[in-house]
Amino acid sequence: MNMMMMMENNQTPTFESVFGCQTIDYTFENISIDNMSASQFGAENCLLDTVQMDVGDKIYAFSTPVIFAMGILGNSISLKIFLSKNFRRQAGGVYLASLSCADIFALVFYVMTEWLKKIPLFLMYRRKIPVLDTEGMCQMIQFLSYTFRFLSSWLVVIFTVERYIGVCHPFKRLEWCTTKTARRSIGFLVILSLAINSYKPALTKVYRLHGDLTKCTGNLDYRYLSFVLDSIYAVSITFVPFVFIFMLNVLIIRALVRLKRRQKTNQVKAKEAVGRTDFTLLLLMISFCFIAFKLPFFVIWCQQFFFTIKLERSDLDEINDHNRLLVMKEALNISRIIFYMSYVTNFFLYSFVGSSFRLELKRLLSCRHKKGRSNNWTPQRTYLRSEISHVESFHRNTTGKHQSIDEV
Repeated sequence: MNMMMMMENNQTPTFESVFGCQTIDYTFENISIDNMSASQFGAENCLLDTVQMDVGDKIYAFSTPVIFAMGILGNSISLKIFLSKNFRRQAGGVYLASLSCADIFALVFYVMTEWLKKIPLFLMYRRKIPVLDTEGMCQMIQFLSYTFRFLSSWLVVIFTVERYIGVCHPFKRLEWCTTKTARRSIGFLVILSLAINSYKPALTKVYRLHGDLTKCTGNLDYRYLSFVLDSIYAVSITFVPFVFIFMLNVLIIRALVRLKRRQKTNQVKAKEAVGRTDFTLLLLMISFCFIAFKLPFFVIWCQQFFFTIKLERSDLDEINDHNRLLVMKEALNISRIIFYMSYVTNFFLYSFVGSSFRLELKRLLSCRHKKGRSNNWTPQRTYLRSEISHVESFHRNTTGKHQSIDEV
């Protein structure tokens, strides 16, 4: 019914509204008549339908709080460790501290707020948390949600660029792979993110449906512009980072393979490269997990995008695909949970790969932060210290002697 009215009014369905009554987010997304009651176009029935939770809803309802709690705890511990004296002196530590911070805010302003908006409709029979859908708060949450999701994605990209320079262009390592450069890059990225997402508050508005029920959604006066900009945004935090990360990782892996071949004939250099290789391995695991966790949601988003265009150009009777809407809605809920996991897994990757991270974590958990011991890390026990050792050795060895960039 909702879809039919959209087609009759020649209105452009949005990314979310294509699911019609099968998702809460659609509500009044494409209604151009102000002060229209929910019952006038079937929204009341849609809201009632959502009380009947299917499998995807149940998984989303009960797994999201667990993901949120794990993410906040893991990223908070990671942030504390990367801000410690031994890590904040390293460019990699600066990038990872910023990534942990961005993930924390993405969990708060995106994951949890989305859950709080949706789940009360399932569990409390259409009672919503009013503060989330009030003027001012609505726009602020949308702006911060978009900003920190953008930051989280692109921090992985610039960290990958830093590792690419360190591995594939060692002559430029001391010039570009520094904490000063890292802070400047992060500062520029923050400003860029704030500027790019500044459109969101202006295109967001709170609508009163009926009674005390309100909806924070796109401004109906600019629904087509919102659709275009949100589509560009979705591509900018998924597909574009995918391309950068994949291409740079291929080059990094190729350089590491060549390095390993040369290490067989140069044991001294092999020992110095152990820490650097471990640090690069951490980056590879982070970036590949980034793709693995966000790719399913992006694929479903693309399917829905093209299905929306099909709805625009076809009569509803020709499509008549209610079952497909249900399947897409189920897939969206599952892929959304997988997407959320990208904000959680980094802590476990740090613990699995980073020997120095594990050492600092052990000190943190045992409450034994002795300054003297923390300064006694050796290159064999930490990949970050060996990074400095490798750079210094490389520049000593290249004095008066040409060396291929593939040998580092």
